[in-house]
Amino acid sequence: PEANGAAERVIRTIKQMLTALRGKWDEKLPYVNFAYNTAVHEATGHSPFEAVYGRQALVPSDLRLGRKDYSDVCASADPIAKITEKLCKVREIVKVQIGKQGERQLQRLRSKCRDIHVKPGDLVLLNIPTAEHKPRGLNPKFHGPYRVLNKINDNSYEVEATKPDRRGNTFRQVVHAN
Repeated sequence: PEANGAAERVIRTIKQMLTALRGKWDEKLPYVNFAYNTAVHEATGHSPFEAVYGRQALVPSDLRLGRKDYSDVCASADPIAKITEKLCKVREIVKVQIGKQGERQLQRLRSKCRDIHVKPGDLVLLNIPTAEHKPRGLNPKFHGPYRVLNKINDNSYEVEATKPDRRGNTFRQVVHAN
């Protein structure tokens, strides 16, 4: 199965941040969310807040330090036009950066992947990982052989065990090739 890696990465990062803060995560979530959204992201070169609003977020320390970049925009003759122009520039930069990051990820993926050519009737071995809390020990890394019944798509195949298990059941499942 394939998933949305970007969303999973965001969730993992937020979980790590909440874990580091310990306890009462529901009270700390708004602050963690704000911290995540105001941090500059490597892929875009900008914070998510800046990508959405066209400016950096104003935080309490900015008020103490007298940051003026947002107040200057509001004081201009046409603040809406100025904000819109800045927002368009930021979004264009983010769009280009995301494209470049996507290309880098694709190159990395292609360097690690190899094409798998199997057809119905072929025999294959399956990697069935053991549970994390159980030591692998002398258990085999691969199980099988399994017969490929049909190709679902470029990454998924329906397979069936060549021998029934101890109870006489035949294992049949759709698996992901990688």
